[in-house]
This record gives sequence, C-alpha cells and structure tokens, in this order.
Amino acid sequence: MRDWNYKAEIELFSKEEWSEELENMLQVLSDRSEERDVDLIEIAKDKIKCLFGDGAEKKTLEELKKDEKFAEVDKLLSKTKKLFSGDFSAIAKDIKPYLTSRGSGIRFWPVVKSVTIKVPKCHDFLENIILVDLPGTGDCNKIRDNLWKEKLSSCSVVWIVSDITRALSNKDAWEILKSCIHDITGGGQCERMAFICTKAEMIEIDEQEESFSEHEQQIPEDENLKTRIAILKRNVITKKEVKEKFENSEFKNKFDADENFLQVFTVSSKEFFNKKPILNQRDTEIPELLDVLRMINRSCSRSSVRDYVNKALGILYLIQSYQPDKNPDSEKMAETKNKLQKEFQENLNKALADMCSHFDYIFRKLDSCLTKGVDESIKLCLDTACDEVISPSNKSNQSYHKTLEALCKHGGSYRSRVNKVDLNECLAKHMYSCIDKDFNNFFQSVLEQMNKFSILKSDTPNPGKDTAEYYIREFIKSEEADLKEYLKEKSVKRKKEMYSSIKRVIQEALASSYDEAAKEKGKGSMIRRQTILKEAIESLKRKMFRDAKKEMLDKFADLQREIRKTLESESVKSMEHSLQKTHENTLPDVFKDIEELKRLEERLSDVIESDEDIDSDEDIDSDEDD
Repeated sequence: MRDWNYKAEIELFSKEEWSEELENMLQVLSDRSEERDVDLIEIAKDKIKCLFGDGAEKKTLEELKKDEKFAEVDKLLSKTKKLFSGDFSAIAKDIKPYLTSRGSGIRFWPVVKSVTIKVPKCHDFLENIILVDLPGTGDCNKIRDNLWKEKLSSCSVVWIVSDITRALSNKDAWEILKSCIHDITGGGQCERMAFICTKAEMIEIDEQEESFSEHEQQIPEDENLKTRIAILKRNVITKKEVKEKFENSEFKNKFDADENFLQVFTVSSKEFFNKKPILNQRDTEIPELLDVLRMINRSCSRSSVRDYVNKALGILYLIQSYQPDKNPDSEKMAETKNKLQKEFQENLNKALADMCSHFDYIFRKLDSCLTKGVDESIKLCLDTACDEVISPSNKSNQSYHKTLEALCKHGGSYRSRVNKVDLNECLAKHMYSCIDKDFNNFFQSVLEQMNKFSILKSDTPNPGKDTAEYYIREFIKSEEADLKEYLKEKSVKRKKEMYSSIKRVIQEALASSYDEAAKEKGKGSMIRRQTILKEAIESLKRKMFRDAKKEMLDKFADLQREIRKTLESESVKSMEHSLQKTHENTLPDVFKDIEELKRLEERLSDVIESDEDIDSDEDIDSDEDD
C-alpha cells in the first residue's frame, strides 16, 4: 500500500527448535533396523543435504558442527525473521534459497516456518485478502504442521489444487481434504471451497476426438482449433465429475453447503502467459479466478466502509440529540428521557431473558448430542483406534513401526509424505459424528439470537424525524449493530476453540502414555508400544470422553455468559450516554453531516445489491455454458 516494492518476510526456526529437529533427523538416519521408516529417512537426507551439501547425511552431529555451513545456519537463526525488499526479479532471487531444494549453494528451506510475500499494485484483489499456500504432502515437520492447522482454521475460502489429469484419481488431494475436514468446518470458518484443476493445456487429442460432434469432426486440419475444442470439452467433463465426486463423498455432509459451495476451475497458467496461445484468455480461467478474488476483496472493502459509516453515524446521532433546538422544553425533555430510560430497561431485561432462554435450549441440545457421543466413544473407541491407527490390518508391522513411533513422539498425530495419521482424531471421531450434523446450526442459532437482541421495539411509534428522541433511538440502533458485529467475531473464534477442545482433551489425557510409548526401543518395541496405547485408552476412556464433553459444555456456557454480560453492560453504557439530562459542552449542529453520511450509506447499499445481482447472473451464465 505504501510503495511499489515487493516485500518478503521469512520466519525462521529458533535455535532451540532447529537443534531438536536436527537431533531427531540424525537419530532417524542412524537407524539400521529392518523396521526403519524409509520415508522419514529420505526426508531427513533431503533436509541435511540442502543445508550442508552432498554427503552431509553420513556425518555425525560433531562432524556437522565443524562444517562452516553449520556456523552459517547458526548465524541465520540468531534472528527469528529475515526481511527483503525490491523489485520482482530481486525478490525472486533473494527468497529462492528459502523456498526450494533446487539450485546451487546452501538452501535454507528446512529451517523456515513461513514466508510472507507482500505484492504491490494489486489493490483491486489483494488489499483485504491474504492467500495462504499450505503444504499438501511431503512435509512432516511438527512446527509447520501446527502452523498449517492454525492458518487453515482462519480461512474463509479454501482452494484445493490438483493436476487436471489426476483431479479425480489424485488420492493426495482428496486425502488432504479428508484429513483437514474438522479444521475447516466446525473448527474453522470456511464459507466456500474451490477445486482448481491445473495444466488444462495438457491433453491427448486422440483420446478426446471420439467425443467430438459430427460438425466438429469435419473441421479442417487445424490442430490448434481441434486442441482448443478438446481442452474445453475435457474441462466441462472434469468439472461435472469433480462436483459429483464431492457430492457423493463421505465428508460432504460435514459442510453446511448449498449448491454454490463448491466451485471447480480448469486453469492453464501456461496458456495465460503464452504469447501464441491456443486458448484465449477467458478459456484459461485465470481471469475468472481473479474475478473471484476481486469480488471477495470488494466485499471486504464495502463491509469495512459500511461499519465505519455506521459508527460515524452513531456518534453524530448522539451529538445531534443534544442540540438546544431539539430540546426546547427542558422539563418535557427530562420527562421524555425518563420514559425512554424505563422503556429501554424493560426491553433490555426482556431481550436478555428471551435470549438466555434460547441459549439454555441450545445448551440442552448440545448436551444431549455430546452424551450420545460419549456413550458411543466408550463402546467403540478401542476397536476403532486399533483398526485405523494402532494396528491396522492393511499395514505390515515392519513398515508401520516407525510411523507409530513418530506418532507417539508428536503427541498422537503425525503427517508423513504419504498421509496423515492422527490417533487423537480417530478417538474423537464418534463424538464428532454425534455433533457434526447440528454443531454449525447451534452456532448459527446463537448468532440469530444475538441479531434479534435489541432494547428498541420494532412496533414503537415513530417519534418524528429531527427530534431528540429520534436521534437517541438511531444512536442506540447504531451502537447495537456495532456491538453485534464485535460479538459475532468473538463467537466464531470461541466456536473454533469449542470444536477443537474434544481432540485437545484426548491428547492431554494420553500425553504421558504417548511419551512412554515413544521411549520403547529394541526388539518387540512395536508390540509393547501398541500395548501401552491400548491399555491407556481402555483405562482412561470413561473419564477422558466425559472430560471432553464437560470442556465443550463449559466453553459454551462461558460464551453464553460473556455474550449476556457484554450486551447488558454495553447497552447500559449506550443508555447512559444518550439519556444524560444535559451535556457539559456546547456541541456542533451536525444535521448536514448526518444527511450526507446517510446518502453515502444508501449508495453503498445500492452498489452491494447491484454486485450481488451481477454475481448471481455470472453463476447462471456459467451454468448455461456448461
């Protein structure tokens, strides 16, 4: 926003974090047993070679410390952040060693937590948006995995990217979606999802020609035109098949999804930048993705403007309510304010009682769902944990030994190059299955009750425009809208904490057992590790699941109390501000300012409605094209 330079901020491991990571990798590399994990070994080799060069994976820690590159890494980690600024070419060159294994010289990506890039000249689609590129598979670092969960749960839109030739068969893409489902539904705030099929230009025309119409088959030997037709036909088929796969998936019902929840794009960045393209710009669907970003960005901007205008109007309404000509008869005005004080207080008491009564109903429903979840978990958890994580029948002991060990070292959850294994989530699945259907509805109901809350009655006779009472009521209305927006944000955050509390309680309950199991070494360690986990689950399951239920209910009760307390205290403050008998200072007449802001507010509403109509039309057009 302030200059035309690209900026990059690289967040690095601390020295302590890197020391622990390096020791773990060297331990993996020193494993000579038949049960060693080949994937872990390859990851450790890649990381050490990137930092210290070929052959470094064969060295001991003492030998690595003598390498001058070790001192270079140590010096780099003396600060937790590294900053770059410059034009595109300079930034691309500067940050390459922190992003990729390719290239010569030392490559620092193994000690990088995250890279933030700030792009200039993109105000129309990035001013209010952060694009977060999360690793799919191939990264099993605990620190980055925690960042992955934290960022994903904050995303309002999720894009899953996959090569178009493997969009349906790519197990990784669908497994990633399956493994992170709780982080983007109940434990997140995902409103929309897109499946982006890349490399749409890669196609075998012979395989597609049989689907050509008779007219298309008679097209002269224009290879480019035939290729374009084949690509566009394949794009339509792919979109249909991806949507069908999502609709029929086991996790579709976990989303509160309408027909527009999932969008599918078939894109070609190569053709978009090609100077002699086969596809036109629109065919590449890159402009369509940019339009999606512009729409979200525009919505954020207008929401911010609308909030600002509402707050400004509220202040102006309050100022205007103190104008002398609005209060010609001080005795009558005092009587009016006393009447309003009584009305507002009665309305406040009733609104709070109605809201809390509904909250109590939600609490009882949630309690019922959780009780069912506890009962099912106690009955099924051990069998489920053994079948899916502790001793799955589709895994050999030899290949799975190190995976289970890594899982125990990482507190019950481990993401490998191939997949993610999470015992805590596995144990929580029966509780989640009992609340998933209703959890988002519970919170939607909480938000609806907050929106209904008001100390103003809708059926109150209009006091007449440009009177003190009119401005007092308008001030109260503005303050309530601002307060509800604040509480909505707070509630969404609390909702995520509530949802993830089940898994967290399970992880904490089993923490000492994970540590104990991780320490098992030598012959027969796999069986001993499995026994420790099974015995811990069996002995702790009743208390563990009841504690998880109590934690979630306590968090909901805390939220309920906070909403009530905040609405009550802030409503009383608004009443005190607006119903003071006099004001100690002479305040300006802001009537013209109010009228100007109201005109802006109306224009803003018209623009937003117009945009929504355009978006709706675009959806219809795209359906017709399909």
